[in-house]
Amino acid sequence: MKISKENIVELLRLLLPFAKKPIESWVVKFFLNFGGTILLAGLTTPIWQSLLLRLSDKYLGTNLSESNTTLMVVLITIAFLSWTIGLMFYWLMVHKQKVPKPKDISIYQHSIENVVNKNPVSDDEELYEIDLRFELKDKSHYGIKKAIEKQFDLTKSIQETIKRENHSQVNYYGLASIPFTMLLGYNISDKYDVVFNEWDNNQKEWLRLSEDTDYPEILVTSKNPLDRTKNSGELIVRVNFTTRVEDEHIENLALNVLNIIDFGVEVPKRGIITSKTQIVEYQNAFRKLMDDINDKYPSIKRIHLFMSAQSSIVFTIGSKISERMDAEVVIYEHAKQNENDIRYPWGLILSKENRRSEDVYFESEKGELHVRHE
Repeated sequence: MKISKENIVELLRLLLPFAKKPIESWVVKFFLNFGGTILLAGLTTPIWQSLLLRLSDKYLGTNLSESNTTLMVVLITIAFLSWTIGLMFYWLMVHKQKVPKPKDISIYQHSIENVVNKNPVSDDEELYEIDLRFELKDKSHYGIKKAIEKQFDLTKSIQETIKRENHSQVNYYGLASIPFTMLLGYNISDKYDVVFNEWDNNQKEWLRLSEDTDYPEILVTSKNPLDRTKNSGELIVRVNFTTRVEDEHIENLALNVLNIIDFGVEVPKRGIITSKTQIVEYQNAFRKLMDDINDKYPSIKRIHLFMSAQSSIVFTIGSKISERMDAEVVIYEHAKQNENDIRYPWGLILSKENRRSEDVYFESEKGELHVRHE
């Protein structure tokens, strides 16, 4: 059988749609090329036919040489079978490309007037930005309440997206006020796999936490022994990672509390949170502390939380606080200067619901801190 110019043109016309598309799989290329080679060999080289027929008759005991068309049928069958396999692999590859790969949800939360790179670490991330810089610019009562409303609205959208779509994980990039960072962690909770990224001010880029296992141990101390008491009351917890929350920082707050508990590392410093393992160990230690508080103070009504820490540990500690099991928690904002000479002038009451901002905002009162001795 002779092949004409028209046959070649027609064959190329049939294969051209596939040639135009990005065939990346070597499997597809192999089967398409193999099928084409076999077909062309059968159509253009009668010598191959007679040679293969003779070899088959001699060594395999066949009688294929009696029919000049038998080998042609076999070759065409092999060619089309090869093409079929190749096109199946090609269809699977194209179909996979049509199905969008699930993207990670990434939350970029900031309230500080810093110029930072907002680009995520990975391209496969769907970014949600909680920008509170305008609302918290002067830390006025009105601005804080507007920031609460804005964050609640955005958090609801994030929660709905997480529930509705298939996402492998949640990435967090944070340079925000500590109360708003903890409030976000409290609302996102620990039900989702969160990957933390810390801003490196020297390299001017986001760095994902490492796998390092060398980090300081957690220390828990208290002014009074953690003895079981049924007296209702309030409690102060100070979390010390970046710097230490000292007695003089809170001594002019009008609080009447049962005890002051310190949670953190022996020597706080900047950038102390560096690894995923460290985050997990620290958050579990904090959860244990909350369980101990619930056991020793079964009638506790409110916990006043003062923190000096990086965004990642603030967020994750917030996620470990339980609305069902734990007392009401107020997380305070630190201020270097305040008209009432109060280091922690306001805080947020952790809430799962989109409550009125007036019910979440907590204003500190100036007075004398009194720690009772039970």
